[in-house]
Amino acid sequence: MPLAAFSADTVRQRVRERRSRYFAEGDPVTVPVADSAADINVIVAGGPGSHSVYCPSFGPSTMPTTRRVVARADRAPAAPS
Repeated sequence: MPLAAFSADTVRQRVRERRSRYFAEGDPVTVPVADSAADINVIVAGGPGSHSVYCPSFGPSTMPTTRRVVARADRAPAAPS
């Protein structure tokens, strides 16, 4: 992520604090959006259509919860539109 995408206050107050190791040798031009690929979750929900959204988490203290969703036997699946 280019640091230029953030305000100077955000870089000073947030990015430097959370990603301090990237500032050890001066101000970098970019910082990664995640520390590892395991920190990125791809979520697909809903049906067909052109609506999409990016839902960022609220920092390193939030962890995703994954649980299987099983359709109830007494409900027929929705007909395709």
